[in-house]
Amino acid sequence: MTGVQSMPNKGSSDIHFKGMTYTAALPDGSLRSENQIYEDMKKFTKLSDQIRLYSTDGEMAKHVFSALNKLGVKTTVYMGLWIRRGAEDMQKDLDNLLAILTADPKNAKRVKYLSVGNEEIYNKMDMGQLIGYIEKVRGVLKSKGLKDILVGTTEIESNWYKQLADKCDFFGVNIQTQFGAPMETSVDYARSAIERYGRFQGWIKDYRNNKPIVVAEVGHSTSQKAELTGFVQEWLCAANRDNIDYYYFSFRDEPWKAPGDPANIENHFGYLDGNNSPKVNSKTLTCSAPNK
Repeated sequence: MTGVQSMPNKGSSDIHFKGMTYTAALPDGSLRSENQIYEDMKKFTKLSDQIRLYSTDGEMAKHVFSALNKLGVKTTVYMGLWIRRGAEDMQKDLDNLLAILTADPKNAKRVKYLSVGNEEIYNKMDMGQLIGYIEKVRGVLKSKGLKDILVGTTEIESNWYKQLADKCDFFGVNIQTQFGAPMETSVDYARSAIERYGRFQGWIKDYRNNKPIVVAEVGHSTSQKAELTGFVQEWLCAANRDNIDYYYFSFRDEPWKAPGDPANIENHFGYLDGNNSPKVNSKTLTCSAPNK
């Protein structure tokens, strides 16, 4: 891809993730303001050079791109379109995205990947319907001259069949180990994620065709600093060693999610807690910066 390349942003913190996911929701589910998103991006760009957005979400994506441009950073974007509510909502999301990408040439150059949906097959969407959405979006981008953006989708490992892979320019895969069998320590969960990444490479080897693999989500839900530090240490060392392209899930705890979940797993994946305090002791990490 030409244009904006992933480079370390100025003012790096002690810890650096290859990529990280971001949503702009406040605890009550409403969206942060433009200024609040700008302040978030000041923090975010010290932690990572790649950001994953799940949709345009009203004006959220517009404000993120604007903030990145104002900050003068080289951050690239793993962009998403939310398609689960149907074709009409997907079209609105796509129209919003096209407005962003055509408003400023820098915006289009930032977008490395465009994921049409997120775990749609896992959520019972017909594969043919998903492929139809992917092909439509790719066609629209090409008609607008946006041919450098890789178009595909994001799924759990076991849903990446050849039929879907053949229609995608990349493999976006969410590897979340806490939604399986319970393990003793956070390090065990990280090691499981690493093992699953290796198995996934084997799963798709006969039809990968040198397409990029992107771990679009990997993370650990906890409110305990020592526990998250253990997970991050184990994951970063392996990801740096094996040059895994990944997006850490997520930038901040999300108390608005899954209010009926008694375990509160969905709420505590953040690197930052609800008070914007890091839940990782970065001073103890030995693998804090990704290979370039």
